[in-house]
Amino acid sequence: MLCRVMGFPKSSLYYRESVQRRPTSAAEMENERIKELIKSIHRDSHGTYGSPRITAALRAQGEVVNQKRVRRLMHEAGITGVTRRRAGRSKAATVAAEARETRVAQDLVQREFSVDAPDLRWYADLTEHPTDEGKLY
Repeated sequence: MLCRVMGFPKSSLYYRESVQRRPTSAAEMENERIKELIKSIHRDSHGTYGSPRITAALRAQGEVVNQKRVRRLMHEAGITGVTRRRAGRSKAATVAAEARETRVAQDLVQREFSVDAPDLRWYADLTEHPTDEGKLY
Protein backbone atom coordinates (compact mmCIF):
# COMPACT_ATOMS: atom_id res chain seq x y z
CA MET A 1 0.00 0.00 0.00
CA LEU A 2 2.88 2.36 0.82
CA CYS A 3 4.37 1.90 -2.66
CA ARG A 4 1.03 2.73 -4.26
CA VAL A 5 0.60 5.88 -2.11
CA MET A 6 4.18 7.07 -2.84
CA GLY A 7 3.92 6.25 -6.55
CA PHE A 8 6.77 3.69 -6.54
CA PRO A 9 6.52 0.38 -8.38
CA LYS A 10 6.62 -2.74 -6.17
CA SER A 11 9.73 -3.93 -7.99
CA SER A 12 11.81 -1.10 -6.47
CA LEU A 13 11.05 -2.43 -2.98
CA TYR A 14 12.09 -5.96 -3.96
CA TYR A 15 15.24 -4.63 -5.65
CA ARG A 16 16.31 -2.74 -2.53
CA GLU A 17 15.79 -5.81 -0.34
CA SER A 18 17.82 -7.99 -2.72
CA VAL A 19 20.70 -5.47 -2.80
CA GLN A 20 20.83 -5.33 0.99
CA ARG A 21 20.91 -9.15 1.26
CA ARG A 22 23.58 -9.83 -1.33
CA PRO A 23 27.10 -10.69 -0.15
CA THR A 24 30.08 -8.42 -0.76
CA SER A 25 31.67 -9.20 -4.13
CA ALA A 26 35.34 -10.02 -4.66
CA ALA A 27 35.82 -6.77 -6.61
CA GLU A 28 34.36 -4.71 -3.76
CA MET A 29 36.63 -6.46 -1.24
CA GLU A 30 39.64 -5.85 -3.52
CA ASN A 31 38.70 -2.18 -3.82
CA GLU A 32 38.49 -1.89 -0.02
CA ARG A 33 41.94 -3.52 0.33
CA ILE A 34 43.45 -1.14 -2.24
CA LYS A 35 41.68 1.81 -0.59
CA GLU A 36 43.44 0.96 2.70
CA LEU A 37 46.79 0.83 0.88
CA ILE A 38 46.02 4.20 -0.71
CA LYS A 39 45.23 5.69 2.70
CA SER A 40 48.50 4.32 4.07
CA ILE A 41 50.59 5.72 1.19
CA HIS A 42 48.79 9.08 1.41
CA ARG A 43 49.41 9.24 5.17
CA ASP A 44 53.12 8.35 4.70
CA SER A 45 53.46 11.19 2.16
CA HIS A 46 52.06 13.65 4.74
CA GLY A 47 48.98 14.11 2.57
CA THR A 48 50.84 15.40 -0.48
CA TYR A 49 50.66 12.54 -3.00
CA GLY A 50 47.97 12.60 -5.66
CA SER A 51 46.73 9.77 -7.85
CA PRO A 52 49.78 9.61 -10.20
CA ARG A 53 52.29 9.19 -7.36
CA ILE A 54 50.06 6.85 -5.38
CA THR A 55 49.60 4.71 -8.51
CA ALA A 56 53.39 4.58 -8.94
CA ALA A 57 53.85 3.63 -5.26
CA LEU A 58 51.23 0.86 -5.53
CA ARG A 59 52.88 -0.50 -8.66
CA ALA A 60 56.25 -0.46 -6.86
CA GLN A 61 54.62 -2.67 -4.19
CA GLY A 62 53.59 -5.12 -6.91
CA GLU A 63 49.92 -4.09 -7.18
CA VAL A 64 48.32 -4.08 -10.62
CA VAL A 65 46.30 -0.86 -10.63
CA ASN A 66 45.14 1.75 -13.08
CA GLN A 67 45.46 5.47 -12.33
CA LYS A 68 41.74 5.95 -13.04
CA ARG A 69 40.89 3.31 -10.45
CA VAL A 70 43.19 4.93 -7.89
CA ARG A 71 41.62 8.31 -8.63
CA ARG A 72 38.12 6.88 -8.18
CA LEU A 73 39.01 5.15 -4.92
CA MET A 74 40.70 8.30 -3.62
CA HIS A 75 37.56 10.26 -4.43
CA GLU A 76 35.39 7.72 -2.62
CA ALA A 77 37.69 7.92 0.42
CA GLY A 78 37.78 11.73 0.33
CA ILE A 79 41.54 11.84 -0.24
CA THR A 80 43.17 14.59 -2.29
CA GLY A 81 46.77 15.43 -3.00
CA VAL A 82 48.40 18.83 -2.84
CA THR A 83 48.31 20.78 -6.09
CA ARG A 84 50.86 23.45 -6.72
CA ARG A 85 50.14 26.54 -8.73
CA ARG A 86 52.17 26.96 -11.85
CA ALA A 87 54.31 30.05 -11.94
CA GLY A 88 52.84 32.32 -14.55
CA ARG A 89 53.62 35.69 -15.97
CA SER A 90 51.86 38.68 -14.58
CA LYS A 91 49.64 40.81 -16.77
CA ALA A 92 52.23 43.61 -16.75
CA ALA A 93 55.01 41.23 -17.82
CA THR A 94 52.85 39.87 -20.64
CA VAL A 95 52.02 43.36 -21.90
CA ALA A 96 55.69 44.38 -21.71
CA ALA A 97 56.74 41.29 -23.67
CA GLU A 98 54.11 41.98 -26.33
CA ALA A 99 55.29 45.60 -26.58
CA ARG A 100 58.87 44.42 -27.21
CA GLU A 101 57.63 42.10 -29.94
CA THR A 102 55.66 44.85 -31.70
CA ARG A 103 57.64 46.33 -34.55
CA VAL A 104 56.91 49.71 -36.03
CA ALA A 105 57.22 50.04 -39.79
CA GLN A 106 59.12 52.91 -41.35
CA ASP A 107 57.18 55.94 -42.53
CA LEU A 108 57.87 55.61 -46.26
CA VAL A 109 55.45 58.41 -47.17
CA GLN A 110 57.17 60.94 -44.89
CA ARG A 111 53.70 62.24 -43.94
CA GLU A 112 53.10 63.56 -47.45
CA PHE A 113 49.48 62.69 -48.26
CA SER A 114 48.83 64.94 -51.26
CA VAL A 115 49.18 63.48 -54.76
CA ASP A 116 48.88 64.86 -58.31
CA ALA A 117 46.89 61.93 -59.81
CA PRO A 118 44.83 58.98 -58.59
CA ASP A 119 46.41 55.59 -57.74
CA LEU A 120 49.86 57.03 -57.03
CA ARG A 121 49.81 56.32 -53.27
CA TRP A 122 47.72 53.95 -51.24
CA TYR A 123 47.19 54.31 -47.48
CA ALA A 124 45.83 52.03 -44.79
CA ASP A 125 45.36 52.40 -41.06
CA LEU A 126 46.73 49.26 -39.45
CA THR A 127 46.46 50.48 -35.89
CA GLU A 128 46.62 47.76 -33.24
CA HIS A 129 44.40 47.93 -30.16
CA PRO A 130 45.14 45.50 -27.33
CA THR A 131 42.04 44.32 -25.43
CA ASP A 132 41.32 41.70 -22.74
CA GLU A 133 40.18 39.33 -25.48
CA GLY A 134 43.24 39.82 -27.69
CA LYS A 135 44.43 42.37 -30.20
CA LEU A 136 42.12 44.21 -32.54
CA TYR A 137 43.43 45.72 -35.78
